[in-house]
Amino acid sequence: MTFRTPLFAVPFGLAALQGWHTHKRLPERMATHFDFAGNANGWMSRPAFFAFYFVLLGFMAATFLGIPALIRKLPVGLINLPNRHHWLAPERREETIADLAGRVRGLGLVTLLFIVAVMQLVLTANLGDGRLPARPMWTGLALIVAVTVGWTIALFRHYRLPP
Repeated sequence: MTFRTPLFAVPFGLAALQGWHTHKRLPERMATHFDFAGNANGWMSRPAFFAFYFVLLGFMAATFLGIPALIRKLPVGLINLPNRHHWLAPERREETIADLAGRVRGLGLVTLLFIVAVMQLVLTANLGDGRLPARPMWTGLALIVAVTVGWTIALFRHYRLPP
């Protein structure tokens, strides 16, 4: 499965739509941190919230897009991959790195979409009664954990030694 870099524009577009749709209706002082019950316990200004949001998305996108470039430059001994000496042997290195790049970008895209979903819950809380909707938050958290565990299992299964 491969994920193309242009797909990383989707979470940024969704975030921009969120901002455009809600910005003027949001309070100047926004609840941005919540306890386990969904009660606000941290705040920031509306401009600081959106600045943080877009910087976070940019940092995460740069990280997930940069990891494949970093892997390409690292010596084999510094890459944590099951059976790395087999999969990163010179005759398989390019194919393995291309596969890893697609996997990392896929996980990155899912992570960015999770961030957008969490920020939607924060926006919803600030447009409503100030409480973070707990059930969707816990459901989203369970989903991102399940995706990450599944991604890791798929990685280990794919990179076991061939028979």
